[in-house]
Amino acid sequence: NLSSSAIRGAVRGVHYSASKGGVVSMTRALALELAPYGIRVNAIAPGLTDTAQPRYGNTDSELVEMARTTIPLGGKLLTPDQIARTAVYLASDESSATTGQVLHVNGGSYMP
Repeated sequence: NLSSSAIRGAVRGVHYSASKGGVVSMTRALALELAPYGIRVNAIAPGLTDTAQPRYGNTDSELVEMARTTIPLGGKLLTPDQIARTAVYLASDESSATTGQVLHVNGGSYMP
């Protein structure tokens, strides 16, 4: 599950933020319901990532500046690979005691 707008909200995005809040609640409820079966459920809340969504309505130079000023760790857009590696971690045995959690992968741009 992906859910960063549940924490931060979005201007002109009440419906989107509300749906992401639902993703977080669903993640927690499913984690409790499925734990007896050994199934873990977690969410990833990605920060500003180099995908089509932030490019909509922003130039490359605007995105570079946005990342430089809002992402303390590295000052660059996150890559889809960084988000994917988090998903791989959550699916691995390395995270066997992790369930019902939201992992914020955002370079420090916000901290809940």
